[in-house]
Amino acid sequence: MATEPSQQYAFRAQKSIGLVGGSPDYIVAPNFEVPEVPTRIYHYSADGRLYAHALLNVVRIFEAEGAQLLRDLPIPDVVDVKFSPRGTYISTWERPVQLEDGSQHKNLRVFSSSTGEELIAFTQESQDGWDLQYTISESHAIRLVGSEIQVFRPAEWPKGIVDKLKVEGATSVSLSPGLNPSVAVFVAERKGAPASIRIYGLLSLDSPCTCQKTFFEADRSQIKWNDLGTQVLLLTQTEVDNPNRSHSGESGMYLFSAAGDFDCRVMLDKEGPIHDFAWSPTSKEFGVVYGCEYPAKTVLFDQRARTIYDFGASPHNFISFNPQGRLIALAGFGNLSGKMNIIDRRTFAKVCTIVAPNTSYCDWSPDGHFLMTATLSPRLRVDNGIKIYHCSGALMHVQLIEELYQASWRPIPLEKVAPFPRALPIAPAPNASVQEFAAV
Repeated sequence: MATEPSQQYAFRAQKSIGLVGGSPDYIVAPNFEVPEVPTRIYHYSADGRLYAHALLNVVRIFEAEGAQLLRDLPIPDVVDVKFSPRGTYISTWERPVQLEDGSQHKNLRVFSSSTGEELIAFTQESQDGWDLQYTISESHAIRLVGSEIQVFRPAEWPKGIVDKLKVEGATSVSLSPGLNPSVAVFVAERKGAPASIRIYGLLSLDSPCTCQKTFFEADRSQIKWNDLGTQVLLLTQTEVDNPNRSHSGESGMYLFSAAGDFDCRVMLDKEGPIHDFAWSPTSKEFGVVYGCEYPAKTVLFDQRARTIYDFGASPHNFISFNPQGRLIALAGFGNLSGKMNIIDRRTFAKVCTIVAPNTSYCDWSPDGHFLMTATLSPRLRVDNGIKIYHCSGALMHVQLIEELYQASWRPIPLEKVAPFPRALPIAPAPNASVQEFAAV
């Protein structure tokens, strides 16, 4: 979590038989030192090995286990930080400014996490999608500059661009996970020309795309790959709409195979916007929450966009699978009441209902047993703090914080997490903070 210096914490998860599991102990992690000045941004590496936070004049990198300070990067005014997948590199982003000598401000900088050496820098005006996208092995990294996809080999940063592909009108790009990475490129509809998506093999950009599809009513998009990188979901949206229909514009959803041997529109039987969608960690199914006015509908589809289960109409706009794909959280946040249903994927039975009003962040713990909800500033400046619930519905921990800007679990690779039990787990005893919260 990141907020004022006297209120930044890192909690520790318990371990079981060498694997992470069980209930967190909710004490401040040993050796974690509270920053002396305010900080609003931090980041963990995807493997949970490293942790960094940005202070006013420095970015500090720590070994997450034991909170050992590894090094300081003396960079002022950093707004965002990100690690590469294995934590080999750390990127920083500053707000672009006009330099006195008239040169471009290279406000996106990439450093070696181990030595602190600056390896390469770029000019990146927008904070949206500011960082480079890496393959899981960190063998390659890409970024979109204008209509050009630029490819780099991080191990050879000084060489600069090693490959590139120009896609006229490209507005977004997404690099797949998996061992055979692909690049999905979206071109927005413009001046009567249809929108399109194209998929290329990262290592064969000079070859024809493996998949291409055009469609209308698509000004912007969201692209989500499954964890294997074999299929991709594309959500298209437009702000222009028939005045007799929803003000939120038209939405469409499409499913594509990276190999180019399958594509289809995901058929939704209720008109209106698509509120949320998510892949299961199994990569074999996905859920979509959609439809005008609440209650919306939620449907689970297989990898050929065939309906597996229809959850019916309910006041939801959020869907999330736990990391093992065993449980599904369906919730209504934002302008809804914060009611959240936990569903057992094996039986589709409702496990419990949790009410978490004013939630602006929600995520599963790496072991899939717990849910963290948080109310964050500046979206909401009252009732800031976190709550942790067991998947059975029991409230486990409460921590109210005057100004909370960020909250998350420390990532843990799935192979290091204790297997999710066949029978749904029973909630452990709650932390003392729950009783104290109830007494207020």
